[in-house]
Amino acid sequence: MIVNIQNQDGTIAYNINEISDESQRVEARVIINKVSTLEAIKEGLTLATITHRRNLEQICNNNPEAMVVADNSDSSEDEIETVEEENSTEETPES
Repeated sequence: MIVNIQNQDGTIAYNINEISDESQRVEARVIINKVSTLEAIKEGLTLATITHRRNLEQICNNNPEAMVVADNSDSSEDEIETVEEENSTEETPES
């Protein structure tokens, strides 16, 4: 199994099958599986977050009576929570 490791010096390819120490080879495969699982979970959470934010926006847009008009007064009865859509960036884990 070929693994590409990216760091500040560039990308280096490693063949995990060529690791001579069996315990190190097994550990490398376990880590690869963990990273793959975490990346899949991260992508799933990103997609779920985007979907929920869009659904919330649609509900709010369909209910204009809920819109809050900006006011310069210092007192407010309710705390206002701002929901902003974040830009997704791809990151490669460093090893």
